[in-house]
Amino acid sequence: YWKELAAALKHWSEYHANGKYLHVQIFDIELPKAVLGILLPAFEQSRIETIYFYDTIHQKSRHTGEMADFVKKVLQTNLFIT
Repeated sequence: YWKELAAALKHWSEYHANGKYLHVQIFDIELPKAVLGILLPAFEQSRIETIYFYDTIHQKSRHTGEMADFVKKVLQTNLFIT
């Protein structure tokens, strides 16, 4: 499913964006390093304006070292993010 999401983000951004941006929200889903590796190229290349990760069960954002590295890379490469 993660590969399909990554492909859909890139496809939408390339063929259907028409100047619009995506707002991506992921709630209550564990994102291991392998998943972040699948999502990273799509998050770097897609027309994403905002990204929001939240854990409603524990009521906090997930800021593990791997997640912090992921976000840092995306912010450095995706110029659409505000």
